[in-house]
Amino acid sequence: MAGGTAKIRERVTRLEELVGVPPAGEETNPTLLVGMEEIWSELQSLRVMLEDHVRDTGEQNDSVIADVKALADDHKARLSKLDAELGILKMAVHSSGGATGSDAPNREGQRERQGGVEEQ
Repeated sequence: MAGGTAKIRERVTRLEELVGVPPAGEETNPTLLVGMEEIWSELQSLRVMLEDHVRDTGEQNDSVIADVKALADDHKARLSKLDAELGILKMAVHSSGGATGSDAPNREGQRERQGGVEEQ
């Protein structure tokens, strides 16, 4: 029996090192079971807090993603309008002969493209 008691004391010593030694005094000396119940309760409240945080963060991320998609769609629409306006502007500049340099079509070339006869 003496060998069994030594093993139990050794295990208790290892547990005390791992968990900690309970404070002295009968009023404040909780049993190991009470301490484990308190830890379990704290873990459960932490788990609930974590789940709430994950849910809230997910909702915020979804909101940000929706806002970014809406912004991207708005910019696409604006770019499309600007592209159309730029095309109209290019056509107006080229048809009015406003281009300069080597890009400027000569009058005869314009008449020829428009179906007219080139005068010589």
